[in-house]
Amino acid sequence: MKKFLPLSLLVAIAGVAYFVLQPAPEPAFTLEDGYHYLYDGETLAGWHSVGGESTFDAEGEDIVGYHGPGANTFLRTDKSYGDFSLKMQMRWDESGNSGVMFRANQRGTDGRVYGYQFELDDSDRSWSGGIYDEARRGWLADLADKPEVRAVIRRDDWNDIEIEARGARIKTWINGVLAADIVDGLDAEGFIALQVHEGDKGVMRWRRIRLKELPGMAIPGDSLLAPDEWRTGSSGSLAFTETSISGALPPGDFWLTARRQFNEAMVSMTVPACDQPTIIRMRYLAADSGAQPSFAEVKIYADRAEGRVVTAAGEQLSDPVSLDQAGQHRFVGVTMNGAITLTIDDIDALRVYDTGLPERGQLRIQPARCGNDFQISDLDWFSLTHSDGEPLFYQTLDNKPAPVLSPEEAQAAFSIAPGFEIELVAAEPLVEDPVAMAWDEYGRLYVVEMRGYMPDAYGTGSEEPVGQVVRLEDADGDGRMDSSEVFLGGLVNPRAVAVVNEGVLIGEPPNLWLCELSGKESLCENKRRLGSYATAVPDANVEHMENGLMQGLDNWLYNAKSARSLRIENGQLVERQGLQRGQWGITRDQVGRLLYNHNSTWLQADFFAAEDLVRPGVEEQAEGLGVNLTDPADVYSVRVNPGVNRAYLDNTLREDGRLRNATGVSGLVSYRGDQFPATYQSDVFVPEVAGNVVAQFAIIGEGIALQASQRLYHDARWGQRDFLGSTDERFRPVDAMNGPDGALYIIDMYRGIVQDVYYMTDELREQVFQRNLETPLGMGRIWRIRHSGGKSERGFPQLAGAGDKELIAALGDPNGWVRDTAQRLLLPRDGDLADALAEVAMSAQSNDDNTVAALHALWTLQGRGELHRELVMALAISGPLQLQMQALRAGHSLLQVADLLRLQAVLLAASDAADEPADSHREALSMQLAFAMAGHTSDESVRTALIQLLAAQRGSPYVRQAAVRAVAGQELAFLREILASGQLARASAGGEAVLGALAKNAYRNIRGDLTSEEIADARLLELLALTASRTGDSAWQQLAMLGGMESVAASPGFVPAYLEGPPPIFSDGSMGEDDPLWNARIAARVSFTWPGDELALGITPLSPEQLELVAKGEKFYAQCAACHGENGAGTPGLAPPLAGASWVTGPPEWLGRIILQGMSGPVTVLGQRFNGVMPAHGHMKDLDDATLAGLMTYMRRSWGNRADAVSADLVAAVRAASADRSQPWTVAELEAVPFDRGFKRFEGEFSISFVTFTFEEKADGLYVNVPMYGAGKMETINATTFGAAAGGEDVQIEFVVEADGGVNSLILHRKGEKIQVNRKM
Repeated sequence: MKKFLPLSLLVAIAGVAYFVLQPAPEPAFTLEDGYHYLYDGETLAGWHSVGGESTFDAEGEDIVGYHGPGANTFLRTDKSYGDFSLKMQMRWDESGNSGVMFRANQRGTDGRVYGYQFELDDSDRSWSGGIYDEARRGWLADLADKPEVRAVIRRDDWNDIEIEARGARIKTWINGVLAADIVDGLDAEGFIALQVHEGDKGVMRWRRIRLKELPGMAIPGDSLLAPDEWRTGSSGSLAFTETSISGALPPGDFWLTARRQFNEAMVSMTVPACDQPTIIRMRYLAADSGAQPSFAEVKIYADRAEGRVVTAAGEQLSDPVSLDQAGQHRFVGVTMNGAITLTIDDIDALRVYDTGLPERGQLRIQPARCGNDFQISDLDWFSLTHSDGEPLFYQTLDNKPAPVLSPEEAQAAFSIAPGFEIELVAAEPLVEDPVAMAWDEYGRLYVVEMRGYMPDAYGTGSEEPVGQVVRLEDADGDGRMDSSEVFLGGLVNPRAVAVVNEGVLIGEPPNLWLCELSGKESLCENKRRLGSYATAVPDANVEHMENGLMQGLDNWLYNAKSARSLRIENGQLVERQGLQRGQWGITRDQVGRLLYNHNSTWLQADFFAAEDLVRPGVEEQAEGLGVNLTDPADVYSVRVNPGVNRAYLDNTLREDGRLRNATGVSGLVSYRGDQFPATYQSDVFVPEVAGNVVAQFAIIGEGIALQASQRLYHDARWGQRDFLGSTDERFRPVDAMNGPDGALYIIDMYRGIVQDVYYMTDELREQVFQRNLETPLGMGRIWRIRHSGGKSERGFPQLAGAGDKELIAALGDPNGWVRDTAQRLLLPRDGDLADALAEVAMSAQSNDDNTVAALHALWTLQGRGELHRELVMALAISGPLQLQMQALRAGHSLLQVADLLRLQAVLLAASDAADEPADSHREALSMQLAFAMAGHTSDESVRTALIQLLAAQRGSPYVRQAAVRAVAGQELAFLREILASGQLARASAGGEAVLGALAKNAYRNIRGDLTSEEIADARLLELLALTASRTGDSAWQQLAMLGGMESVAASPGFVPAYLEGPPPIFSDGSMGEDDPLWNARIAARVSFTWPGDELALGITPLSPEQLELVAKGEKFYAQCAACHGENGAGTPGLAPPLAGASWVTGPPEWLGRIILQGMSGPVTVLGQRFNGVMPAHGHMKDLDDATLAGLMTYMRRSWGNRADAVSADLVAAVRAASADRSQPWTVAELEAVPFDRGFKRFEGEFSISFVTFTFEEKADGLYVNVPMYGAGKMETINATTFGAAAGGEDVQIEFVVEADGGVNSLILHRKGEKIQVNRKM
């Protein structure tokens, strides 16, 4: 929110309003929290004078400096200070140059004071607040180009001085205005001193000298004096001591390049120099091939130094600086944000505050060729980040280097659930960096290798085309891969693979490749681009891009981090939009329900097929979709986990050092194999790479809903552990799959770095360096998990040669992989298989054990185009619930109106039968039947049937939303019919939900294009008239429908529907603001507009009660018009204008105080300056709370002003809060008075995954703090939406206000995505 400064003045209302010139009293001073005085107010104890012969006296609250003979004189503190905030006031009794030294020091030779100085300059130049380097470099930050700072100096009054020194960043303010903001690395601490400059005049006063010590911002980095820290590009060896690097200079272009990239850092060293320079580059970042790298550079010769900045935009050169001739020079370089300062000895060779360089880069050193050898000494670096100096909890844990284990050693490091065993299937060099895999019908394994992923801790070279897909084969049938061949190479970060009947699909953003194979042994020699892949979110990082290509029961290929499902028809890609699901990995259970997750949620589920409900392009919250089954996502690892991202945040780790909640969930599988005992069937196994575990969840289903419970196992050391855990930090399970042999398979990327650079914090990067996790690369394992009591066969079955009968029989195989593969292979088979498949589908009618086989047969028939109406009806009428539901899904397009009505009659009749199905069964079937009716709701009899379904299942949110979806395009007719039916006569939460959703969808479908500015369809008036007709006992229905129409306004790019005039529902003057319908109608008006619409002008219409108050206020204003004018224009020199004055339209808390207690100048109103005192008027008997509220509202709504109304309750609160006030208000005092922006409801913590947003209202607006991303004030976009910058990108935060005014969630708009973030409870 923009601060109201400068602010205009409203003169209080009175018969005669005038300003009486008189000085305003000085407000009392209160010491701020955390500050302490450096001067005790009585003596100069703790201070002493150095330098010239000027004198300093303690005079009560003030220290007074008097000019005297000699050089500059300083009154300095005995104590030194490093990181602090220093505040004081200063004024001149007699003109003269002065300053405040900070982090200052004295030379040992002559005692000369030198260092940073806050300039106090009362000359015409007025550089007060600039930073001068006393007795050293001169001006570091002058004010030549800052007239706005020079203008605020007060030569005849007290000046507010503020200095903040933290690490290498120094900021100064003069009278509240930022004067200087520099980075510099020469002095980390020193004394404070008051200066009287040499000369023959000058008397200065200082008072209220106070200091607050701040946490440090210069943390010593790990030593760079180690071989692992440098890359030389040559075979020469380096020698390291505790203080230096040395070595022979090889021929050619020799550079020392640090493996680290430095962001906000300070680096210092002593380097050789002669007629050849030592060249130092900071923030060095290599560019793409053929392009210029970027860096800040200094060349250090024996007698001079030359600085420059090189970016893609060009080169910035600094003037060369002279140095004292020497064979060595001391270098100090500081980089913070876009600012860089490179200093040689005590001279700046480069100081640039907007370099345009990347946010981080490497340190490169080319030693001067002053001989055959070189030596760089006293090399240190500091991270310029916040710290209190105490190690954080994660830093106290075991941070020893993580050893690289062989497959045999890694196998021994596992802890697995009792009765299970883990075996190696493949390891490097057969497979490297595996992330996804798929088997073909020959039992061969296609593995995606993301070899380009995070080659180092900065992702350098991650876009190189080194990824590939390899094909592994077990030649001898022992279950272990014997050979690996490159199926397709030269890929950039491939991420998905699927075996399809047309060949092999490979997802490599932005391409989806189809490798069509001419024979069994063919490789992908002629790939064909079938379509796009992982392109939905522009600039998404590798962790947040489409992946999966998982075969669904319904013959579609499903993806995570995607709303798409895909299939191939006639060689072309067919795409279907649905629900946005998950992040990495997706699976399905025995009956086709989809399961997925995000990095911090173990398991989410769709209770039914989302594609039946979700409308493409329309984002809506739905019951039963994306349900988090595991909250919180507890992790039970078998090792401490300091190397997880954001380990420094509270509660990231348990008290014993283990990861508390999931942060690196990657993939999952619903176990559908036959090697484990039956009790584990449909359990879900979920890898978590950060905790080095695979968790296990038992799934329980009843009717529509699912529940999950985490299976935990006893651990002698840790108490409890997950299904599989490893003490090897490099065990990185990224996905799990069912195998052809019925076992469970785990893809292990086996590497140190698993966090993508996009989200890697500097703290985690340090963990990588400290424990040598950056290397080696090119490793990977695939593990198989078996149960010791299961079948012993380890070979991979082959279905490639199976005939039709064998494949049909395989649909009933106990192993899910066999069933899936058989279904896929049957789809393109020639011949008529309808009868044989129908027989399998009907077999579940008499035996529930055949349900899964029947489901596969059903969808095989559908995929082959052989499903017929009679079979659908037979399966839908009776049998296992899931088969009934899937029959309605697969065959809904074959059913006619009569069929649907028959099914509805059977369903309703069953509820009256003695052997009726369970309530949950009827609910699920009613939902699916409602979905099946979707194509026939233009028929009134179908709509009537839907009303009956709703009546029978009035408490079910699933049936409600299915019915609403079914009548898409018929909402207005359905609304009339359901209201007329009497089924919603009594108010209920379900009824409100139905009516709200119907009204919302009716509005949306009638309008079509929600961004159109054309005159809207007249049917909207019918919708509004129907809504308005619901009054009396049915008023709750009107409230629900208005709420539905209001909610459409949240759609992206929404433009209100343009009507030719105000509809009756919005122009009804008989309704007061105490009527609940008043607020609901006002709220719904956001979705409509018309010529002259007040809301479109930003004005909330006044209620009848408010209009009564305004009438009182207008009557009272007649007394004010003599001074302020009937038109609010004011009287020059007497009374300020009210029209357009921000004191009128601004915070009513301020306006009320002005009227009640008066106001003293000076103040500027619309460019006119007024200086005087307006008397108080709060004592006037006829200015009661109601009249004052009406008066304020009248002025805020007159003469073009468009501010909100003021209530009598608010006036009463203001009167009570300021009752003890006896003096008129000053501008500064009023600005300090808090006022209600409506932001209090937004305050608090909201979190998603590991990220917590903390919102706080401060005097000048709403602030957000997000660890790792930063903090600051947000820009107000509208009443509930704010703009912010996070990590270099702009985002919007939209708070979701609930019906009761509460706020429990927000929507984060980022790069085209809408991410829901919930309040922490």
